[in-house]
Amino acid sequence: MTDDKAPTRKGEAFNRLLTALAAIMPRRPERSEFVDSAELAIAHSSRLRLARYIDHPRGDAQASLPESRKRNAAKAVGRMISAGAFKEVIVPNGDHKNINLPESGMIAVSISLAELNVQYNRWVEGGKVGPKPSQEVIADNIRKQSLLWSLERSETQDLPILLRDIWIVHGSGSFDMLVLVMYRKSDDFMTYVRDVVQRTEGVLNTHTMQISTMLSEDQGPA
Repeated sequence: MTDDKAPTRKGEAFNRLLTALAAIMPRRPERSEFVDSAELAIAHSSRLRLARYIDHPRGDAQASLPESRKRNAAKAVGRMISAGAFKEVIVPNGDHKNINLPESGMIAVSISLAELNVQYNRWVEGGKVGPKPSQEVIADNIRKQSLLWSLERSETQDLPILLRDIWIVHGSGSFDMLVLVMYRKSDDFMTYVRDVVQRTEGVLNTHTMQISTMLSEDQGPA
């Protein structure tokens, strides 16, 4: 192989990895699961075959790369992670007996612009000391109070709530923030929403949703 062909082949390998990952998402596979996946094996074949697999997964569900190609794919994934193109993150498995937070809930949060404006004027009048009042500050306060609330209750029981993510949403007339939590009992979830999210300064109202299935945690087609 000449030097001028090496980058092209590397680029093709990275494109196949990204295409296969796009076919798997929003599931978040472990590295070994990704390398062993039918999606990666089929992506090495053709995009047309991958598109057919997405529509009818059972036909190629057992597809797998040869061991030599799996080793090459694992190395390529490692390079993508080292380059920062892929990320490996630690997330708790709520179904595991040591975690035992099998349920997921979403809270849509509306921010009071009037209250945020009052906080901003107070911040200006006080010489702009501390962080500027914003949705980001409200999100951070929810994060902090969520942890304190859970720690207080975990003295007598296992951690009842785990804040998984917060997204600030722009362009919606219905809500300004989405909060995703993992929990064990519905009562804990509803109490958390009432005692933490709804009482956070700047929050106007909330809409609570209990999620029956998270596709990101699904193991794929049966």
